[in-house]
Amino acid sequence: MTMADPGKLCDEKEMDARIRARYAAEEVASLADEEAETHGKFFWKCLHDIICAHVPCSRDKPRNPYRPMTVRDAHDFGRQQMPFGEYVGKAVDHVPLDYLQWLADQTFVDDLRRYLESERLKVELGDDT
Repeated sequence: MTMADPGKLCDEKEMDARIRARYAAEEVASLADEEAETHGKFFWKCLHDIICAHVPCSRDKPRNPYRPMTVRDAHDFGRQQMPFGEYVGKAVDHVPLDYLQWLADQTFVDDLRRYLESERLKVELGDDT
């Protein structure tokens, strides 16, 4: 299957095909959103892998979005108490690194931030911003 150059003028038949493709893509995206609500980030990873099997994708490791703390910031952070979990009340410096890594790998906080920005929650709270 060859892909037409999107910047190139096309005939009526090609335009109809593009419009149908756009509607189909929007339908797939809608279904994907419904599945993602149930299966979360794992669903999106699977979908990405399937898409990359059909369309060349960059398989580069995503860039770490977090910049490292300075030595001083890390020192101060390490003295803070864990606010929850198995090690609540202990200084971060005294929590096993494998536990901190496990905690950092959890997606709940990222998903919670997205939830708090959702239209559903804004409607329920009456926030029109």
